[in-house]
Amino acid sequence: MMRLIPNTQLVLAGISARMGDFLANAGGGSSGAQSIIPVIPSWRLFLLSLGLLLLVAWIIHRLLSKQKFSLDRTPARDNNLNLLHLLFIVFLMLVGMSVAGSFEENSKWRFIVGALGQIVIAAAVIYIAAQSFRGRLKRGLGVTLRRWKSDLARGVIGYLAIAPVCFVLLQLMAMIPDLQDTHPLLEQMDMSKSPFLTFLFVFVAVVVAPLSEELLFRGMIQSMIRKYMKNAWIAIIVASTLFAMLHPLWSWPALFVLAVAMGYNYERCGRLMPSILIHSLFNAVACIGWLTM
Repeated sequence: MMRLIPNTQLVLAGISARMGDFLANAGGGSSGAQSIIPVIPSWRLFLLSLGLLLLVAWIIHRLLSKQKFSLDRTPARDNNLNLLHLLFIVFLMLVGMSVAGSFEENSKWRFIVGALGQIVIAAAVIYIAAQSFRGRLKRGLGVTLRRWKSDLARGVIGYLAIAPVCFVLLQLMAMIPDLQDTHPLLEQMDMSKSPFLTFLFVFVAVVVAPLSEELLFRGMIQSMIRKYMKNAWIAIIVASTLFAMLHPLWSWPALFVLAVAMGYNYERCGRLMPSILIHSLFNAVACIGWLTM
């Protein structure tokens, strides 16, 4: 479904394809470990090591706290969201897919139309939220910069902490050749070396996709599920599962874990900025890896 829309799938498809090529070419080496380690640049090893320390420290901190991992005391986001709102968003997605699908599979216009479709979806979610949340956008949906310093710290630390887990899962899935996938647009970009197309790809992956997907999955779907289920963790798990399932099979484990981290951050602070930043950093680092491999 999401194959026609430029999002996290595009970034990970590039990483998967190039990682698969690397492992295939390195397969004749002396050992499997030696074939995997060289693909990790020093800067990424540093980030992963730092992230692992942060993750362990956070787990210890939560285990020592009274609430541990409970989200019962986190503020609820009172809203009137229902299934009709979600069906309307799905309708917009289907229209966007239909329009984008009218262009050739490897056409840049298909990518551009898909990007515009994500912007329309983001605008629709914002409009619905403004009408459905008691606190409107700022105190309801959580679209605000009133605590930008705290949100910046949450986003950066949240990304660093979850990155090692996602990286290991992606590495493991990349070892399964039958699950690897290459997006036609990425193949075209590799052949054309177009600076414009590369810039557009990075912009959509780092800015447009995190904004639209977090507004939809965390802001709308997770909030709606929590309203009916009265349990934040159930809302996080369901929204994270849906998020992962709308991407290729090989990316499900990593994206599910990533989505849980973003959903947890959203519930803890009630603001979307940390989740958007985690998503953006994840895609940005993946883009750097794709461009430099």
